[in-house]
Amino acid sequence: MLVGKWRVEKDGTLVEYRPDGTLTFSGNGVTVNGTYKFTDSSHMVLDLPMHIAPKDVTMTVVCALQFSGDDLDMDSTVKVPDQPDQKDHVHLTRIK
Repeated sequence: MLVGKWRVEKDGTLVEYRPDGTLTFSGNGVTVNGTYKFTDSSHMVLDLPMHIAPKDVTMTVVCALQFSGDDLDMDSTVKVPDQPDQKDHVHLTRIK
């Protein structure tokens, strides 16, 4: 159900989940490639490489998913090395 293209409601970011476990975020002139894997039928983990000066790090996002047709709600915990965890809720709509 996840594979395809989605739009993030709050900022218009486009997210494409591919069948091979890779993903791409595109928004505000920036594109980030990463990976995802399911830990069970309603939870997944995203790994996104980022540059946070002065070093490269991997942001890990642990997500609980709730699908409803072409809508997806994600409650997530964002983990970045040397920073406090952040909680977030994101609503996405399938576009393709």
